Amino acid sequence: MGLIACPDCGKDISSAAASCIHCGRPMAAEISGTEAAPGSAKAADVGRQRSRLSADIGKAIALLGIVAGIIVGVATGSFWLGFGLAFVGIVVGVVVGYS
Repeated sequence: MGLIACPDCGKDISSAAASCIHCGRPMAAEISGTEAAPGSAKAADVGRQRSRLSADIGKAIALLGIVAGIIVGVATGSFWLGFGLAFVGIVVGVVVGYS
């Protein structure tokens, strides 16, 4: 068990490490098949992809809330109605993005 250089960040890590402690790059070999074992490199990649997708959906919902708030505010002539709708859209987007 020696030290090896991480291919991504170049820092020394243990050859037995499952991932780099500095940058998080998975060091274990990919597992073939559709399901990944918990704690494997493929499972970590899937988790990161789901997290990224959730954040992107949250951003899209927040943006749609802002646009809808502007449209409703202009169409009705009510600043507060548009502001309220935009605020609700942002809150829902943040909740979805961080859940």
